[in-house]
Amino acid sequence: MKKIKLESVLKKLDNNLNPYVKLIRFYELLGWDREKELDPTKVILNEKDLETLLKSEMENAEKFGLTPWEVGFLWLNKGPEGDDSVEEGMILLKDDWQM
Repeated sequence: MKKIKLESVLKKLDNNLNPYVKLIRFYELLGWDREKELDPTKVILNEKDLETLLKSEMENAEKFGLTPWEVGFLWLNKGPEGDDSVEEGMILLKDDWQM
């Protein structure tokens, strides 16, 4: 397992990227090389951090011609998991998050 500070990833994300590209960039910043299959259920944030991230992404949806629900479901379906056992401000990458 590996831990990465959430802030170090978020500060590198461009808020002007459309939500689909931004989600891909999020995983790239974690080390995904786009060659391997990735399992987003093995990328875990604290529940509060995930909720904050989702809310922020949903609030920016309209500037890309999308509804908040479209962006919210994108992140819920393809984004990281939430778990209260993960330390706030950290991203936990399980060993087999990339295959």
